[in-house]
Amino acid sequence: MKFISHRILLASAVATLNLCGLFAETRSASEMPPDSGVSRQDSIIAALDYHFRQHPYSHYRDIYKSFMQDYFGPGHLLIDPEKSARYLRQELAEAENMEGPIAEPTGWRGSFLRVNLSLIKDSVVPFDTFFATFLESARTVVPPPAQEWERIWSEVDSVIDVSGLVFINQASERQELREQFERGDFVVHHSQEFNDSSRYHYRIISRDLFEMKIRPLLRTVSGSEEWKSEEWK
Repeated sequence: MKFISHRILLASAVATLNLCGLFAETRSASEMPPDSGVSRQDSIIAALDYHFRQHPYSHYRDIYKSFMQDYFGPGHLLIDPEKSARYLRQELAEAENMEGPIAEPTGWRGSFLRVNLSLIKDSVVPFDTFFATFLESARTVVPPPAQEWERIWSEVDSVIDVSGLVFINQASERQELREQFERGDFVVHHSQEFNDSSRYHYRIISRDLFEMKIRPLLRTVSGSEEWKSEEWK
């Protein structure tokens, strides 16, 4: 994908990053002003609705993965930094099409973002900068204890039923996930249908680190006035 293709994605990306701000504002619903009218359930439903619209071929497991990433970040991927770097370079070399938003929030808090690898592919962000930010995100995350995560997901799962949204293979994958939890295994992979339909190649990066180290580079790309939009500031 050539750099100019980002102009097509820009409107979506701006809206997505604005949505990150929305999720961030509601991430601690208990701390919101009494008259804000925003509840934790409302925030979760807003996140579910966003992912349903952005990725209409999502399976139940894909929704779970987004919420897990919101709390666990990329830490589970960082067993071997050198291997992670090689795998990233391989993915960049092999991916012919990179679609999807430049960055999108995970879960309902938006603590971490899925950041599009096209930023490296199109020389917007240097590989070393991107990978170092990814590493720092993995090293600084403090995931919740197992029992706390089971409680959090149980709450989200209940809201899924309340929302009226139904995701692909919801019943069967819900049961599979319960069995995984019993084994103490919380990690899932994207469904093949998600990968095939979205072609979204990304890495998980802390939202705070994205704002500090990645977003400024999006405003300094030469030859594209759209990147200098006030909405990116």
